[in-house]
Amino acid sequence: MADLNRETTPLNLPVESPEASVLLQLLKLTEAKFEVKEPVTLVAIPKTEVQPKSNALSWTLLDLLPLIWLIGFCFLMFRLVAARWILANCERGGMEVAIAHHSKLQASKLGDESTRTIVTAFYEAYRTLKVHQTVRLLIHPERTIPVVWGIATSRLLLPEAARHWSPEQLRSVLLHELAHIQRRDTIVQLLAQLASALHWFNPLVWFATWRLHVERERACDDLVLAQGVLASSYAEHLLNVATRLSSAPWTSACGLAMAGSSPLERRIQNILSERPNRRKISALVVVVGLLLGVAIAIPLAILSAADDKLSPNATSWNPTITSPQRGDDHTAYYVHDGNEVAFVIICPDKSSFSSSSKSNAKTRTWTDSGTIKAMKTAIRPGFQFTFQREDSAPERLSFTVNLVDEVDPSAPQKAPQEARHFEYDLAKGRLFLLSYEGKVKQSMG
Repeated sequence: MADLNRETTPLNLPVESPEASVLLQLLKLTEAKFEVKEPVTLVAIPKTEVQPKSNALSWTLLDLLPLIWLIGFCFLMFRLVAARWILANCERGGMEVAIAHHSKLQASKLGDESTRTIVTAFYEAYRTLKVHQTVRLLIHPERTIPVVWGIATSRLLLPEAARHWSPEQLRSVLLHELAHIQRRDTIVQLLAQLASALHWFNPLVWFATWRLHVERERACDDLVLAQGVLASSYAEHLLNVATRLSSAPWTSACGLAMAGSSPLERRIQNILSERPNRRKISALVVVVGLLLGVAIAIPLAILSAADDKLSPNATSWNPTITSPQRGDDHTAYYVHDGNEVAFVIICPDKSSFSSSSKSNAKTRTWTDSGTIKAMKTAIRPGFQFTFQREDSAPERLSFTVNLVDEVDPSAPQKAPQEARHFEYDLAKGRLFLLSYEGKVKQSMG
């Protein structure tokens, strides 16, 4: 296309080449637009394909990730079910001596004086903490650590050794275990175990679960001390239970024992310390904290939603531009969108091409652009075509056309003249033909 007054000759291109169909379409456009009188020879453009990098290994690893997660999840759920089964066996092996429900006591078996003492202390602790849940009191013949479990109906399991405890130790143990029920710690424990099973790969979840366990035991210790139990006596009772009794394996996943995996030394230090404030948090403090949390969370949620709405396609296009395919009197540029051709630009004669891509991580926006320049000759002016596409409208392609006297990077630049702006919808055509007159013609290609 060095001269617009030439005749056309058939193109010698491979039939199966996608570039051949593009150039044939170009030829049809030029025949309809210009009178061509001299024969031209076009060089066949070799077929080029963008070969994606091999991701066989990465895809194999990605395929294994769900299986690895499923194995960890199933193991932790099995541990949870096994703990519930072990506690159910303890319930069947124990003897139910009383049921407390809404401040009402129903004694099941009061055979001897020690059982009556335990039931009386249990009911007093139940009323002292104002527990409203239904609690079944069980005595197990083995030397198991006192433990509570259950959601709708709670179970409190004491060892046979509780019959020989002093009234002070019995009251301390019952207050601690009933404090778990009054605080509904069994529900929180279940939710924490489910969260750990779902996110077992995240170390922060395990840290949060451990801290929840530590603070839960500390809160129950504070409730016991708030009922007038001496700190020194309670520390002695706790140490006695931890050293003389044992818990069944895995029951910590489902039940709450008085002395278990939490650091015993730190608990005793906290019990004997006079600095901690053991008073219950008032309702006013809770309400103020909730209001502050809502006041902070709502604006953050609005900003996050606005940011997502601002640029849903911010990373959807990462164009790769192939090397220019040059003929005797034309140059073709194929702009690829991933592995497919997004659009094709064909300009007359030889030209230079440059492209750039800009993105903003904060606003999650991107802009890709390219510039095609051709030198001025004696028979035609120089021209400069700049195209641009943005994430806000990925199907819109804009061209800015400038006819210039000189487009030579080594020479002083002159101000562009006759700048014009065009916008195109890529759905209507992805082939763009540039002419010396600064015109852009769109075709389906």
